[in-house]
Amino acid sequence: MAVGEYERTLEETPTWAVAVVCFVLVLVSIFVEHIIHIIGKWLKNKHKRALYEALEKIKGGTDKP
Repeated sequence: MAVGEYERTLEETPTWAVAVVCFVLVLVSIFVEHIIHIIGKWLKNKHKRALYEALEKIKGGTDKP
């Protein structure tokens, strides 16, 4: 950091800016989850069982004991 530069802390950051960043992160998360769901439906319809099971393992779901 250069001499004389000022670093803003989280306490000094406006609440609206923190809220916007959190909102964007939630939106991106929901979007990615929706895309993964669509890919899973497509794999099921195309009878790609192995790829579908791999996708389920990536998601963390367990369909077999």
